[in-house]
Amino acid sequence: PVERHADDPQDKKDAYLSQIPVGRWGVPDDVAHAVRFFCLEEASFITGQTLYVNGGMTPW
Repeated sequence: PVERHADDPQDKKDAYLSQIPVGRWGVPDDVAHAVRFFCLEEASFITGQTLYVNGGMTPW
């Protein structure tokens, strides 16, 4: 999680950020928009899923 790096020196933060595929830190709105989508009628057929809102950091 990003909060784990909050007190790290800037060079360490930059190194971590360079590994995030989308190239930026996540913000609360990133999660809020995903939650909003699941609340829409258009998403009513989606059940039992986990959506990782992590900028592509989940390795597959």
